[in-house]
Amino acid sequence: MKKITLTLAAIAAAITMNAQTTYFSDDFNDEDVSDWTLIDEDGDGINWSAVQIVDEEDQPVGTPVLRSASWNSVLGPLTPDNYAFSMPIDLSSEDGTNDITLSWDVAAADAGYTDENYTVYVATGNTVADAMSATVSFNELVSDNGAGGLENFYTKTLDITSLAGQVVYVAFRHHDVSDQFTMEIDNVEVVAGSLAVDNTSFESFNHYVANNVLTLKANTAINNARLYNILGQQVISKKLGTQSADINLNALNSGVYLVQVEIEGQSKSFKIVKK
Repeated sequence: MKKITLTLAAIAAAITMNAQTTYFSDDFNDEDVSDWTLIDEDGDGINWSAVQIVDEEDQPVGTPVLRSASWNSVLGPLTPDNYAFSMPIDLSSEDGTNDITLSWDVAAADAGYTDENYTVYVATGNTVADAMSATVSFNELVSDNGAGGLENFYTKTLDITSLAGQVVYVAFRHHDVSDQFTMEIDNVEVVAGSLAVDNTSFESFNHYVANNVLTLKANTAINNARLYNILGQQVISKKLGTQSADINLNALNSGVYLVQVEIEGQSKSFKIVKK
């Protein structure tokens, strides 16, 4: 799994042309969250954890993720109030000239139970009180993005340029929900650069996979889309020129793929899972 991760990371680096500085990145593929501060505020003993999800045949599904639950097969419905704070992220060298963007992928594992509520805080400390006083935050239901299921991770971005010059912590809070199932976070990054990932070209960009079809949607025309397998081989290339496009994945083997999308000369990369 680590070899797969390294290969995909190398592909992403090779196809990304924008000049950026990455201040923080965690894909949880080492299943180690010892550098995160985890707070079980509701006190039920069940908190965020890094896990490799497996199917009914005990085969890995995608790559490891950060997971929190609102339902448990032993305890039944849960009422989580779980916080996961990143390690300190030093933005002191930034003066606000560059865009600074936080990005992450989010999913709800069970396609029938996707109303998982979560909030992202960017704070100057790693306590609950710090999160509550954060000047930058974002809240949504996972279901706000579209179809659920582990094949449908949604890439989200948050502009944190206002925090340039400070040391910050990214916090994910799973709360105010019960009796759904689980939510998953992956590929957390903080990036600075004049062409950061929240460039207006990708402001409303969305993607999801359903019934072996990758759907891409944007407010402006998508120029092209390319898919790469874990060996770095290009397996699909499509010239589009439309704001919405469907790409059939039936010919591909099951597994993890890297997708590169180009809009208005800017590119964005993300992972998908083909079942």
